[in-house]
Amino acid sequence: MGHCAKITIYQSKVKEKLIQLKTYSDWSIYLDKYANGEDAILTIIQNSIFELDAGTTLRFYEKIQQSYTKRKKDIFNKFNRDITISSVKSNNDYILIFRNLNKLLSGLKDFVEIKAIPDDLKKILLQDLDDYIEDLKKRFSKIFINNVEVLSSVKSIGQRTNILNIETQSDLLNLNQSAPRKIIF
Repeated sequence: MGHCAKITIYQSKVKEKLIQLKTYSDWSIYLDKYANGEDAILTIIQNSIFELDAGTTLRFYEKIQQSYTKRKKDIFNKFNRDITISSVKSNNDYILIFRNLNKLLSGLKDFVEIKAIPDDLKKILLQDLDDYIEDLKKRFSKIFINNVEVLSSVKSIGQRTNILNIETQSDLLNLNQSAPRKIIF
């Protein structure tokens, strides 16, 4: 049974990759899913194109803007909740919050850069996102001006990063000095 479940999961992933959005209705469904936080469908959206015509151009522009705006608002609300909770006590807590924000904003930037978005709309959305990121950097740079560790995380907002992001030289030393672990089977 466990083996069959793995095959089923694999087949569903293959099916998702084969989906090509073609109609406005298809796009509308997937844009709503993205706006509601489903990052997994971003690959489907990225690999699809949309042929603009007189009947759907305005609706497609509006749907893209609505999805972008809702997702940006949700990211802001999550960040605002994270930054204002009382359990944030250390530099590491702030660094983690800014890393999460950076990851979420990176996903939003990936959305804005999909092929199907017309260049004029893409330019507007990218400018809005860049302005938003710069505003966040300015505000939090002032707050953490005397805290070098957190300030480096603030300055990295909006930059594409690797999954393993080592913030300081001491982090690198800690990784190198960690004792080898014995694996018990």
